[in-house]
Amino acid sequence: MNLVLSKFPGIPGFWWAAYRLAEAAGDLATAWSALSRAHRLDPDNRQFTAMGVLVAARALSAGDADEHLGRARASLDRAGAEVCLMYALAEIELARADGARARWLRAREATSVGLVQARSEELRRELHATQLVLDSLLAGQDPTFDALYLAGLGAVAASAPPKSNVIELLSWEAERRVQAMERRAAA
Repeated sequence: MNLVLSKFPGIPGFWWAAYRLAEAAGDLATAWSALSRAHRLDPDNRQFTAMGVLVAARALSAGDADEHLGRARASLDRAGAEVCLMYALAEIELARADGARARWLRAREATSVGLVQARSEELRRELHATQLVLDSLLAGQDPTFDALYLAGLGAVAASAPPKSNVIELLSWEAERRVQAMERRAAA
């Protein structure tokens, strides 16, 4: 992959491929670097923007991730539902370490903004499931698979291994869909 990137450094799709390979190998620093490069080359690509928000939460220090999420939060009203969903999932991931309630509230707001912008039923279901998960967390309860069933994601819940973590399953499902989405520029 490095040879291809050295010969064609200006093609965002090659950087996207490098990100996916690095992520699959568990190399988050390289994944973040490649995804950032793809996004710089094609800043209107919602797929790059959305995944960049989530990968930032995983690959960067807490302070740098907060800074990146802060920039994303400022544009959620026009960023697209995919970005709102990945933002909410990033806040949920970061809440495990620090400031849970404030992060959950920001994530909940992002899902509401995302629902208004959602163009597909699948995306609406994922955003709604994320809202239900956040409602449980904000109520001091552990989220259950009921959130997936109530949001219309029963097939995802039914196919999950026993004792799966509902947050991780929802995040995985949303990532899978956003990573596979066709390129669509920001409106």
